[in-house]
Amino acid sequence: MRKAKFYIETYGCSTNKGNSEYIMGQLLDKGYRLTKRIEDADVLIVNTCGVKKPTEDKILFRLRELSSQGKPLVIVGCLTRINPEALKKVAKEFSVLLDSHSIEKIRESMEKALKGVKGEIYLSEKPLKGKLRLPRHRFSIYTEIIQICEGCIHNCTYCAEKKAHPFIYSYPKEGIIKRAEEALKEGVKEIWLTALDTGVYGIDKGYTLIDLLNEITSLHYKFKVRLGMMNPFHAKKHLEELLEVYKSMKMYKFIHLPVQSGSNKVLEEMDRRYLKEDFVHVIKKFKERVPEVTIATDVIVGYPSETDEDFEETLNLVKEVKPDKVNISKFFPRPGSKAWGMKILPPCKVKERSKLLHETCRAIALENNKKLVNKVTEALILEKADGGVKGRLLNYKPVFIPLRIQTGVFIKVKIINAKEGSLVALPNQRETGIESLCQR
Repeated sequence: MRKAKFYIETYGCSTNKGNSEYIMGQLLDKGYRLTKRIEDADVLIVNTCGVKKPTEDKILFRLRELSSQGKPLVIVGCLTRINPEALKKVAKEFSVLLDSHSIEKIRESMEKALKGVKGEIYLSEKPLKGKLRLPRHRFSIYTEIIQICEGCIHNCTYCAEKKAHPFIYSYPKEGIIKRAEEALKEGVKEIWLTALDTGVYGIDKGYTLIDLLNEITSLHYKFKVRLGMMNPFHAKKHLEELLEVYKSMKMYKFIHLPVQSGSNKVLEEMDRRYLKEDFVHVIKKFKERVPEVTIATDVIVGYPSETDEDFEETLNLVKEVKPDKVNISKFFPRPGSKAWGMKILPPCKVKERSKLLHETCRAIALENNKKLVNKVTEALILEKADGGVKGRLLNYKPVFIPLRIQTGVFIKVKIINAKEGSLVALPNQRETGIESLCQR
C-alpha cells in the first residue's frame, strides 16, 4: 500500500530547523515519504516562528496560500503558542496545531490529518524530555543541530518567546554528548549547539555551558562546534572560562552576542541586565585572545523609548566594536510581551534609522572581510554550488571555492577575494593531495 507523502516548510532559528529534522525523522521512520513538491504531497506541514512581526506576517500570508490548496494542513512551532488566534483566522480548516514541545505527536497528527480531522490541538507546558532520542532526518549530512536547553531566565520586554517557552529545561549533558558522538560516527563534521540563550545551559542541573563545551571538544573526531546565541550577561559571567574553551581547535571562532541597543537607558528599559560597557568588554577580550573571531550581534531599531541620542549611541557602539554580522530588526510589539501595549515610534523615523545602521554595518562587514584577503586558513567543505563548492572557515565565515572539490573534508585555503557577506578562496598551493579531492 502506498504510504502518504508530506511536504514541510520551516521558518525561524536553527532550533526550529532542528525541530523540523525531528519531524521529518519520525515520519520517515514510520514509512511516510518526503516530497519537495506541494502538488505531490498528501499533507502540508509548516513549522512556524513567532520572534518577529515581519516573519509572522510572512508565515500568515503563506498559510493563506497553502490553505487554498485544499490539502490537510499541520501547523507546528512557536507561533502556535504566541499567536494561535492569528493562525486559526488565516487557516480556518487546519487539521492539527501543535507546539514545539509536542513534536513527538507528529505521527499521530499525520494520521489524523489523513483521516480528515479538523481543528485538533496539541499544546504542552512541559518540554519534551526525550527529544534527543527521537529519529531525525538532517537537512545537511554534515551538520548535527542539538538543542541544549529550553526557555530563558530573562524576561526582556520586547520578547514573546516566554509565552512559547515559559520554563527552563536543560537537556542532560550525557544525552547531548551521546547524540553528538553518534552523529560524528555517522560522518557529521559540525555540531550546532542551539537554544534561546545557550548561556543558561545547566542552570537547572548544577553544571554550566563550559562543562558541556569541554566534554564535547574532548571527543576524538575532527569536527567543529558552532555555539549559538548567548546573552552578554552570561558571556561576562563566564568570560575567562569561555575564552579558554575557545582555544580548542574544535570550536568555530564565532560568537553571537545580541547587544540590542548601544544606549544603557534603553537596555535598562528592555530589562537586558547588562550595560553596553559589559558588551564592549567581552568583545574586546575575545578579539585580544581569539584574534580571528567572528563577532555576530543583534540590534533592535526603534524601541518605543529610543531617542535620536539613543540611536546615535547604538551607531557609535557598532562603529567601535566593528562586528562582522549584525542582525537588524525594526521594533514591532509582540503579543504576550511587556512591550505589547507601548506606543511605537513613527515608522518613517524607524526606517531612516534602520537604513543608516544597515549601511554602516555593510561597510564594516566589507572592511573586515577585505582584511582576510591573502590569508591562509582551514575550511570545511559542506556543499556543492554552481561553479564550485561552499563551506565555512575556522571563524565560521562562509567561503566559496570555484572548484569541484569533494564535500565533507577540511582543507587549507587562501582567500583571494572578499565580499560583504562571504569570501572567495582557492586551495592553498602547499595543500597536499588536493588533486585527489577534486572531482572530475
